[in-house]
This record gives sequence, C-alpha cells and structure tokens, in this order.
Amino acid sequence: MREKDYGQHAVVAHLAASKPHGATAWQRFLDNGPLALLPLADGRVSLVWSTLPGPARSLVDCPEPEFAERVTTASGRVLGELRPTTPRASFPLRLLHARRYAAERIALVGDAAHVVHPLAGQGINLAFLDAAALVDVVGSALAAGDDPGELAVLRSYERWRKAEALPAIALLDGIQRLYFGAGPLQSRVRQGLLGIAQASGTAKRLLMGRALGIAGRVPDSVRRPPS
Repeated sequence: MREKDYGQHAVVAHLAASKPHGATAWQRFLDNGPLALLPLADGRVSLVWSTLPGPARSLVDCPEPEFAERVTTASGRVLGELRPTTPRASFPLRLLHARRYAAERIALVGDAAHVVHPLAGQGINLAFLDAAALVDVVGSALAAGDDPGELAVLRSYERWRKAEALPAIALLDGIQRLYFGAGPLQSRVRQGLLGIAQASGTAKRLLMGRALGIAGRVPDSVRRPPS
C-alpha cells in the first residue's frame, strides 16, 4: 500500500435534526476540516466531521448536551437543532492505495484497494464502480468460456479501475489540501479556483461527472439503459 496520514480524525454519529433534511447532503468547510450531514431514510442524518485529533477526542468525550450544541453551531444550523441518537466514535483519516488490485484468484475492490478522504463521499462511489467493473470482467470471461479467476482476466479489471481511481484520488487529495487550513493566501487561492470552476461550464461538468460516477468508462452492469 501507498499511505499518507492526513493528520485528521473523523467524528461520526447519527443525529436527529429539528428540520427535515430533504434527502439532501450538506457539507460545511471549517478551518480544521469539513463537516458533512448525510441524509438517512428514517429522517436522521449521519455526521462525518473531519477535524484535528485533539478536537476529535473532545467531541467524542464531552457531555451529550455540549456535543449537541457544538455540532449544531458548527453546522451553521442548516438543519436546525441537532442531537445525537447513537454513541460517538472517531477514527484517523489516511489515504491508502494498493500497488496491485489483482493476483491469481484475488481482486481488491472498494476500501481494500483504495481509501480516500471522506470530504466528498466519493469512497462509496469508487467502491460501487469497482464492484460493477468486476462483474463486467468476470461476466465476459464466463461468457467466453474462460476461467474468471486467472490473473490475465483479473489484470484487465485492475488496469480498468486503476485508470479510473487514480484521477479521483488525485482530485480528492487536492481538494483536501485546498481546504485544510485558513491562511490568507490559501483562502485567496481557494476562492480563485472555486470562482474559475463556477464560471467554467466544462470544469463544472467534469467535476460533477466525477462526483456522480459517470465520468470515464462506466461499467455496463450499472449503465442506465436509454430511455
């Protein structure tokens, strides 16, 4: 594995909100890392708050009313008052990337192949696309009468998914670098790049396509049929 420690921890919990989430994910970029509120089917939201190790320990260990107040304030009250409905936990954030995705009768998918920063929720998209690509590769091998576990077959999966995962990993790592810190120069660079992306339809479509998992080679097993 290639590994990089981000020097951050993610604090996670499920929260009840006083306002409906509207099936919308919310993310706020703070000085020490982003705070994300992800919608759940039962009306609650899932919290992923990336911050420094010290504050993360404080958020996990503080009394529940204090935590509720801190997370409500940090979220900008976008969903009103927030309160935890589950125990809190935290884990260190690292970038991990396997040098090889395949060996004889072995294929790595999802977090076994690559672990990315949770700031944009793209780890799960990469994992779904890995699984779908493997379905395509194995299905094609079986249809051709080949052994789907042979290294030659699985190497085609590895080449495919590495070519798709590497740009996504580089983009997410770049966004993390851009948003981690509050220096005036970094703030100006951040605002300038966001302004360019906002003004450029091509850049915006590229970023949206990557985030939606429809950029690059999309596996047939998840491709939407023509309407």
